[in-house]
Amino acid sequence: MINTQIQGNTAAAPIKKILYFITGLLASLLLATSTSAESVNKNPVLSGKDIYMYGHLSSGKEVIATTVGDVKLTGKQAACVNCHRHSGMGSNEGSTLAPAITGEILFSEQKIKAHRYQALSRQTSSALDRQAYTKTSLRNTLSSGLDINGSPLNILMPRYIFDESNFDNLYAYLNSLSINDPGVTDTTLNIATIVDTRVDTKKIDTMVDTLKRYISDVNSKTRREDKRSEQAPIQKEWQYQGYRKFELHVWRLTGNPDTWRQQLDAYYDKTPVFAVTSGISRDSWNNVDKFCNDRKIPCILPNVKTPGFSINNFYSLYFNAGPYNDASISARYILSHPADNSQPKDILQLYDTASYSLKAKDTFNEKFVSDTNYQIKSEPIKDFINRNSINTHLKNKNTTIVIWSKELNKPLIDTLFRNKDKIKSVFIPYYLATSRESRKKLEGIDIEILASYPYIKPSSERRAIVRSNI
Repeated sequence: MINTQIQGNTAAAPIKKILYFITGLLASLLLATSTSAESVNKNPVLSGKDIYMYGHLSSGKEVIATTVGDVKLTGKQAACVNCHRHSGMGSNEGSTLAPAITGEILFSEQKIKAHRYQALSRQTSSALDRQAYTKTSLRNTLSSGLDINGSPLNILMPRYIFDESNFDNLYAYLNSLSINDPGVTDTTLNIATIVDTRVDTKKIDTMVDTLKRYISDVNSKTRREDKRSEQAPIQKEWQYQGYRKFELHVWRLTGNPDTWRQQLDAYYDKTPVFAVTSGISRDSWNNVDKFCNDRKIPCILPNVKTPGFSINNFYSLYFNAGPYNDASISARYILSHPADNSQPKDILQLYDTASYSLKAKDTFNEKFVSDTNYQIKSEPIKDFINRNSINTHLKNKNTTIVIWSKELNKPLIDTLFRNKDKIKSVFIPYYLATSRESRKKLEGIDIEILASYPYIKPSSERRAIVRSNI
């Protein structure tokens, strides 16, 4: 086994502003510096987002800050998102707290009675039990390193120097965070699961029933918390307030996956949800992946072999990387185990038309683009089992075969067996290697069979489980 660990209407502008705009535009064209030119009338919230997420000022320059006394941070290193997260709801590690900095929380008084929690540091206590920030006091805090109570911020918190314009932009963005969160009401947290109706009905029912039982259990445990928060003094002190019931919505998709986006938009427009959890599909999750990224909805652990193909995907989390993982690990293994002779090594990829297979094939090819020691050929499985094709590809014992297929059919296995003397080894995807049916078909084939494994090795599971329970 090969193992892997492997996001209107516009008022007329003054004449002077129009002239400035035209002058700036001409200058950018003549000097080819358009990428660093100041944006005209850019939305303050969007400019503030550039600071918060990427550490970029409206001028195109990088944010500069210092941490731990004199350590300089620039650009992405100094971006607020690193500690306060995309949501602005903060994070913590050990006794170090990065508090929530959404406008609603930052600019209101906090009374958490932090002195009751002995494990918290002085900085943490000050962050949770304080008067409301104002625009002026926040700017002073960011530059001085002293919070509104006059206490030093944690040494890890960067100290910034913003001019008035860039601070106004950041201020506008902080006030936009957690405003009208879709799918969240005062009493309910709406969650969806997405079902590809082409999947076997029993599998769908098992998944949906499991989710319903879990949510029912969660709701039953909080059935009295809403009343407690109104009565007992300590419950009134919680920072984020309120207890909401979870409500599950099952979105069933029909027909060709190319029509799914329209169906998903219709579901969401009718009932916005806070997140998509689980879900199941017979094939690729790509259309759902695009929907979740465009709508900025967390999409957590769908039951799919083939993840979506979005670049810089922040909102979707998968059990494993699927074809990307299989192809990368297989290629890495081949490259790290070169044959003894100096002749080019033959690699034959066999594939079917499934999206997993096609994505794995392309990813595998990319790994060998610059390596002339290997000759990569690709062919549909249905063509390979033709004897004329076999004689073309299988010329020597150095041939490595990589199979990307939904299943191992008998004609393919029979063809491999008849030509075993010409084959060095065969790679198969992890889902075929873990299939009892596939392993049974491969019994007695007398060829080295290799496969990737997308999770931690079984021999290491015990150590991981023990650590998670500490």
